[in-house]
Amino acid sequence: MHAKIPSLPRWLAAAVALAPSAALAQTTRSAGGLFANIRSNIETSGIMPGTATDAQQVIGGIITGVIGLLGVIFFILILYGGYLWMTARGNEQQIEKAKDIIKSSSIGLAVVLGAYLITFIVVQLLISQTLTSL
Repeated sequence: MHAKIPSLPRWLAAAVALAPSAALAQTTRSAGGLFANIRSNIETSGIMPGTATDAQQVIGGIITGVIGLLGVIFFILILYGGYLWMTARGNEQQIEKAKDIIKSSSIGLAVVLGAYLITFIVVQLLISQTLTSL
């Protein structure tokens, strides 16, 4: 015999599931306006070929792209390490391998983010010094 699910939790689950689409419908007026907004953001950021106007935008786009790619790689490595750990079934060698993968990818992510932070600070200092000397 199946237990009957009360109707209130079903209605609550439906409301929670449909709430994001209702909020999205209120924020976007039309698909054309949304795509125009995205296109203007891309053009001003300089990440499309031929739209960047100076070297600063090109270098910033490259650094942002590389950091994003490395973030995805580290995320996949951490997921892989977690998968190995969860499927180890008591195998100590596999658990240690998973711990090493997670630890190494976390350290790598910290190093990359630290390098990005140092680069960002140095570039901001150079820009401010250049603008004040003009």
